[in-house]
Amino acid sequence: KKATCKEEGSVTYTCENCGETETVSTKKTKHDYREEQHKNATCTENGYSISVCQVCNDKKKEEIVAKGHSKGIRNKTTATCKAEGYTGDTYCRTCKTLLEEGKILPKLEHQWNDGTVTKRATYETAGELTYRCRKCAAKRIISIEKLAYPKVGTSYTISGNEYKVSKPGAEVILVKTSKTTKNVTVPAQIYAQGITYKVTSIGAKAFNNNKNLTKVTIGTNIVEINSNAFFNCKNLKTVTIKSVYLTRKTANKKAFKNAHKKLVIRVPKKVKKIYKKIFKGLKVK
Repeated sequence: KKATCKEEGSVTYTCENCGETETVSTKKTKHDYREEQHKNATCTENGYSISVCQVCNDKKKEEIVAKGHSKGIRNKTTATCKAEGYTGDTYCRTCKTLLEEGKILPKLEHQWNDGTVTKRATYETAGELTYRCRKCAAKRIISIEKLAYPKVGTSYTISGNEYKVSKPGAEVILVKTSKTTKNVTVPAQIYAQGITYKVTSIGAKAFNNNKNLTKVTIGTNIVEINSNAFFNCKNLKTVTIKSVYLTRKTANKKAFKNAHKKLVIRVPKKVKKIYKKIFKGLKVK
């Protein structure tokens, strides 16, 4: 008897000598299943497969387990110094379902370099210090304060003459000159440490005891000649005053005490009358 997928079969053996028989059962055969229905599993739902045996019509259903989401990230951006970033949205690569929205990332801090002086500060204008971000090349400009003018009393020596600041950034006094100079010009202004100063005053004893001095020219910005400025300059014969700003309060003949007896003071025509009064007793032309 042939075995089927429903029933066992049997085989009968007969002895050739005595004719005795023996029957042995045989195992059922396997079902000849053919799939007739199929539903694919999704990320979240199970699927199934239904098969039917072509011999005995037996049906078999097998469950197909859901695969689960295959997670991916989209719309991800990195935060920079210029713009916010985004962690990205989590979605399923298979079913394209949005699983989780991302979060905004704050802008990063700029990473400034050590800065470069792009505009030097002067006594008149402020300077600029420019920093640049090492990541995004953004720039940040900080003002540098104007330079502080040298204080009153600051000393400068120019062409052998010593000057001291009387008004920061503006005026100086001539306080000392070389004892060996014969011909001296007191300038209208001097230039020191990037600053132009008006020479407005000749200090007491500035030319004191200069026995070699014979001629002096006094610049246009002098407003004061202190007493004894030319004390004991016995060979001083000619003084040319170009300034028109002297008054009885700011100058007098004591400035030329013990100068040469024939000292001549030359002055601008328009102040000649006034200067004769100021230097009364001296020869003013």
